[in-house]
Amino acid sequence: MATATYEAVVQNGAILLPEGVTLPERATVYIVVPGTSATNPIFDVTLPPHPRIYSPRLKNRVDAARFAMEVEENAPDAPI
Repeated sequence: MATATYEAVVQNGAILLPEGVTLPERATVYIVVPGTSATNPIFDVTLPPHPRIYSPRLKNRVDAARFAMEVEENAPDAPI
C-alpha cells in the first residue's frame, strides 16, 4: 500500500490539508496527533500508552505456598 504524509491543521473541527493537496473521495486516511494522548471516540476513554497485561490471581492466598520454589546449587563439576 502506497502512503503519503502531509502536515495539516484542524479548524472548526475540520482537517485542512495544505493548498494543492487533494485526496480521492472516500479515501482511507490515518491521523497522527503528536503531543496529545489518544482517545477512543467510540467509548470516549483515554487509552493507556501501552497494552496492559494482567497477571493471574489466586483465589486464596494460602494457595501461594504451592508455588514456592527451592533453589539448589550444583557442584562445580556437575553436568549442566
